Amino acid sequence: MPVKRITPFRIPETLLNYDLLNQAIADVLPSNYNFEIHKTIWRIRCLRAKRIALQFPEGLLMFAIPIAELLRKFTALFYNNAEDRNECPNYTELDVVIMGDVTYGACCVDDYTARALKVDLLVHYGHSCLVPLETPSVL
Repeated sequence: MPVKRITPFRIPETLLNYDLLNQAIADVLPSNYNFEIHKTIWRIRCLRAKRIALQFPEGLLMFAIPIAELLRKFTALFYNNAEDRNECPNYTELDVVIMGDVTYGACCVDDYTARALKVDLLVHYGHSCLVPLETPSVL
């Protein structure tokens, strides 16, 4: 019998098939990019993050505000529509910081600034050079 893997950050089907979210993504983001909005919303919820930073390279900065708005709106909706209300009590609104100052390299994860901003989660858009990072959580 195969060993069953535990995947704590597995995105639930209810979120992946959330029609309102999928339509909003299709309306504001190009279909040839994958910004992993569902994954980000789920990670925010799993970490109970209240303050996140979105780091963009120069070429993707044009998508920063639409992504921030999607995350703020649908993280709140998904928290408020949670089946288990005890899992996410007192959730109000997500604080999103857009970081666009490290534009010389898409792979440079700015964990130092994220730590200084006291964010719970840093979401880095662009490729990564896979340098080990310390806190905060990086997606």
